[in-house]
Amino acid sequence: NYGNASKFKTGVLLEGVTDVWSLGPMGMAVLGANISDVQKKMLFTGFSDGSVVLCLDPEEMEKQKTKLFINSMLGKFKRGFCAVKLPAGVDPGSLDRKTLRNYISDQAKEQGCSVSWSRS
Repeated sequence: NYGNASKFKTGVLLEGVTDVWSLGPMGMAVLGANISDVQKKMLFTGFSDGSVVLCLDPEEMEKQKTKLFINSMLGKFKRGFCAVKLPAGVDPGSLDRKTLRNYISDQAKEQGCSVSWSRS
């Protein structure tokens, strides 16, 4: 969904397609929990003037590879980058759109990341 998401000020990386369906058109499925170098380049291209949020399943957020990815993204986007961790046992795809967006917005604000659900 990169083509759609890159039209927005904020892009949200999620694990799977059903997570994207829950969030909406600014969501992008990583299709797993590993973010490739090609996907990173696409993020830099599409969102350098915006912001990016990482919102994987809670258990993935604790893994070393995810923590390394998070550190590699800090300071790369004009409006910020943040990692949003949902409560244990909560999958992004299990939440309704309003609840998921509100949770992401609140967590991003706490981390100093500007989130907008508007198009660029």
